[in-house]
Amino acid sequence: MNDIYTSHRRPYYIYAPDYVRISAGIKALHLLCHYLNKMGEEAYVHTQQTNLKLRTPLLTDEVRKRHAAIDAQPIAVYPEILHGNPLNTKHVVRYILNHPGLLGGPKTFDDSELLICYHSEFQNDVSKINNQLILTTPTIDITIFNNEDNGHDDKRSGYLIYPGRYSKAREEHPDLFDKGTVITYQWPQTHEELAALLRKSTALYCFSNSAIAAEAVLCGCPVVIMTSPFTVRPKDFHDPDKIDGFVEHPGISSGDSVAELALARQNTVAFQETHRKERQDFVTQLAQFIKLSQEMQASAPTAGRAPTNAVAAGIQAFNNADNDTAAKHLSTALAEAPEDPIPYVYLALISARSNLLEEAENFIQFAQSLAPERHDFVAALGEECLKNGHNRDALRYLQQAVDKQPDLFPAYPALAEALRLNDRQDQAIHLLNSAAAIPSAAQEQILGLLLEWLATQANIDAIPEVCLRLRNHPGYQALGIALLTRTGMPPERIRAEARHYVQPYLASGLTASMPNRGKAGAPLVIAFLVSDFRREQLSGRLEALLQHLPPERFISVVLYNDPQAGENETAQRCSLINDHSLITVGREDIDVLQAMRELDIQILVDMDGLGVEHRLSLFGAADVPLKLSWSDTPLLREAGIACVRGAALLNEGEASDTDVLLPGLGEILALPRMETSPRVAAAPLTFGCLSSAVHFSRDCWESYALILARAPDSRLVVNLGELGASAQEFISTFFIAQGVDLLRLDFIHATDISSLCTAWNLVDVGLAPLHGPGDMALPAALWMEKCYIALRGDSSWSRRPGALLRQAGQDQFLADSVEAYIALACDLSRPPLPQPPGLRQKLQDIESGQASVLTLTFADLIEQRYRGDL
Repeated sequence: MNDIYTSHRRPYYIYAPDYVRISAGIKALHLLCHYLNKMGEEAYVHTQQTNLKLRTPLLTDEVRKRHAAIDAQPIAVYPEILHGNPLNTKHVVRYILNHPGLLGGPKTFDDSELLICYHSEFQNDVSKINNQLILTTPTIDITIFNNEDNGHDDKRSGYLIYPGRYSKAREEHPDLFDKGTVITYQWPQTHEELAALLRKSTALYCFSNSAIAAEAVLCGCPVVIMTSPFTVRPKDFHDPDKIDGFVEHPGISSGDSVAELALARQNTVAFQETHRKERQDFVTQLAQFIKLSQEMQASAPTAGRAPTNAVAAGIQAFNNADNDTAAKHLSTALAEAPEDPIPYVYLALISARSNLLEEAENFIQFAQSLAPERHDFVAALGEECLKNGHNRDALRYLQQAVDKQPDLFPAYPALAEALRLNDRQDQAIHLLNSAAAIPSAAQEQILGLLLEWLATQANIDAIPEVCLRLRNHPGYQALGIALLTRTGMPPERIRAEARHYVQPYLASGLTASMPNRGKAGAPLVIAFLVSDFRREQLSGRLEALLQHLPPERFISVVLYNDPQAGENETAQRCSLINDHSLITVGREDIDVLQAMRELDIQILVDMDGLGVEHRLSLFGAADVPLKLSWSDTPLLREAGIACVRGAALLNEGEASDTDVLLPGLGEILALPRMETSPRVAAAPLTFGCLSSAVHFSRDCWESYALILARAPDSRLVVNLGELGASAQEFISTFFIAQGVDLLRLDFIHATDISSLCTAWNLVDVGLAPLHGPGDMALPAALWMEKCYIALRGDSSWSRRPGALLRQAGQDQFLADSVEAYIALACDLSRPPLPQPPGLRQKLQDIESGQASVLTLTFADLIEQRYRGDL
């Protein structure tokens, strides 16, 4: 630790990608920041996502301004993959975490930089050796990855496989994969789960130079390094036929014969001792690094190769879209430094921008001849072509860059867009899926683009997996869980995801609330947290509550958490009839919580449950006596949160002590007066999927395609909702696979309750989604005197379609399995079609579905719960 009387210490700025648990290089950067702070230094990390268990404060503008004000002269630490000095500091440290140039970074570095190498192997890759230092930052948590007190050690069974980035591993070794357990970037989800596997397995077959090999050996599991492009040493650095340096460690083998595995197993203890010594050496290495970095002489900020004034002026003019001035400056730069590739690159970009594609090709070839390893130059030209409508050329350049450098992840979104614009969207989605599975600085951007495209298709089987990879964004995680309820995913997996989502907020008091009797006779202040007004617009629930809550008993507050609320008519009407409006969009939780305290809110009802705008952090932190969730997917109940539910949605004998149970479905069945159209007897039967397309999973479309194939005279109306051509094309593929003529499909866009009721006049029999609660299209069907087929849902989020049919006395349209569902639909396609009488009247007779009745019941139950009488 430094002397507390030291007058001046330079702070450290660590430039790192977002923290991910499966990347040793990224962890090394974050941990370096952590250990520097523990040594008494002042260190910050320049990133978006950190590990809350580490001492890694974020580098903010405020911190940089404070340091600039006192001339602190910070030290920037960059990984070797990064070009230049983006933080513009006078002191630069380059942390060599891999072979320089292998992942697209520079191969040479400025003389003023202090070079530190993660491993001695990388010292041979750098020509400058006068000030190199070995700094092997420990990245493995030995409290988790160890072989101590292992009851499985003497009875290990089964082996593990880690393909890593090598996509051809299964294809080349099918027998190996048939019998082993495959580890991926997504599974197991935690270090603890991975360690549990390693502590009881006989071997790990590894196709990638990854920290998992060291983790395995520390757990007593020998490792077999398999030959792949990711384990063979790069040909530019070493003998290309030699397996990478991991094999030189004890406990790791390049073969899996009985003798080789036995030797590797025996040597795991030696590796554990070596690792223990490396951890001890790190303390000395870190102290030496601090000494050398603090003694660095100040130098002018540099970007690797200090650009001439002409280059800088040319780039600035290019960025300002002044092509003529940029070309003039860059031509001057070429005359001054003809060996510099940068002017050629920008001249290529200017040429592409000016539709001079032959000239662009010539310039980029010159640049590549000077810097053949800079494939990002070619990718930049591809992106410029893409911006200017040269889609084929864009695809050619971007594909070339990625083929030459598969780890050039920032180019993947542009390459995917180029594929899409060249009518190869399936290939584009496959590309993004593959790239998204690999941790990188561009991973979040890749996932975001992939999510956007899958959403336009209504591919709800794929969307949740992408959302759950973005767990550091709670909104995406919530959306992923909500969409899982609309798929055939096992209920326990969905419940586990819900518990994982809620867990970080439990410490904030997100548990069943204690009763608070309050002041007798005083009205209760009840707040409704609304993150999706489109749902409220369809259901009419919030508007009815605000209209019918007794004003002498309740003061109403609406928390407007929907970014689109200003454009929503329901939100605007609610703002006129609620007692208080509180806008939460764009405001920090701490500010909203203060405003809530000033309103003295006593009851808080979350009206959405799960969704991309869901504000569980606010809901959990609110200091409110009674908190409830009222959602059509009552998954938050799995984490102990009390829910408002309809009694008809409970299975027979199911207990619900903590929930507030409303009569019937707990829904307001207020539907528009509209004439129904009688069926034309001679016309072919028309089925209808009028819930929005985002409610239907892959197995739904496959089942409906089978129905049309087996009922060749029938038709199908599909409601795309707010989606367009991409969703129509995606859905059509399932019917094409069954040989169904697409002329038998009619696609419509019904987005409100009136248009849904109108659309049901086009349909004879409705088809409810196989999973999930559906939407307002289902009661609208019965209102328009149409029957629909549904599964008897067992999970709490899939019971609504069946419960609604039972309330209307239409149990005969319920199926116990998907096969029975298809058979029932096919039976109905054969005349005569049964006409259930008086469905609209039956809905009108459900007293609990009337707005005033349901609201008053809700008011009574909520007040009793708050006073402690329920």
